[in-house]
Amino acid sequence: MSARWSSRFCSILATLAGLAPSQSAYAIENLRLSDEFLARGNQIQKIAICPNSARVIYLADDDYDDDDGNAADGVYELFSTPIEGGAPSKLHQDLAPPASSEQDVIDFAITGEGDEVVFIIRAHPTNHDGELFVSPIDPPTSPATPTRLRPANLYPEPGVPKFLLSPYKSGETQFVVFNGRPGDSSGYRLYSVPVSATADPVEIGSGIVNNSWGDPRRSPVEQWEISPDARSVAYVSPLRSGNGMALYSARINEENSERWLNPGATQ
Repeated sequence: MSARWSSRFCSILATLAGLAPSQSAYAIENLRLSDEFLARGNQIQKIAICPNSARVIYLADDDYDDDDGNAADGVYELFSTPIEGGAPSKLHQDLAPPASSEQDVIDFAITGEGDEVVFIIRAHPTNHDGELFVSPIDPPTSPATPTRLRPANLYPEPGVPKFLLSPYKSGETQFVVFNGRPGDSSGYRLYSVPVSATADPVEIGSGIVNNSWGDPRRSPVEQWEISPDARSVAYVSPLRSGNGMALYSARINEENSERWLNPGATQ
């Protein structure tokens, strides 16, 4: 390479080096959104971001003894914090350690509007069922005072083991569908309630009873799914007489609308 071209090549390299962004231009500033947690254990169980991306909801055990460094106390609570950083808000009352009758939050979901969070607080330390609540995603006070969603006639123990939110459609009511054990039956039944708690829960699919199962804590509603149009619920539960399981459907917010979908056995 001639001295002329060598000089020009070096000039080009120097120009390109000057155009290359420095490492600091791509530095990422990390924002800590929660309190400090111990390294050991699983102090953050689940996180979710609301639809408008403004807040992060997280389920965490953030209590531990600062003096001697003991592990967290085993009580998982639900928090909401701005995604850009800020003070977290607790979405329910303070929960006591496991010896208490109220132990911890076991599951949550953000509503389609993104302004509320539905969750279960375990009502008894020996099982995985609990009370169903809804709270604003950005409550005016912390701890917040949530609204109970499950009907008063359900047993507080075992309580509500599971819930699903219906698909969100703008301008329409979104429902929580859950199973629970009423006071007049040893078996679970399926209920729905608006997430806004503007109406009482209704039992959908009448006659869902525990026929011959030996364990009354086993839910006869083995599984259920909500239709994409948010109008119906399909579920598996025992035959209304005899043994065995069958497939049923019901309208999401209407009592006595049960339909038997697989008549391969006698009801």
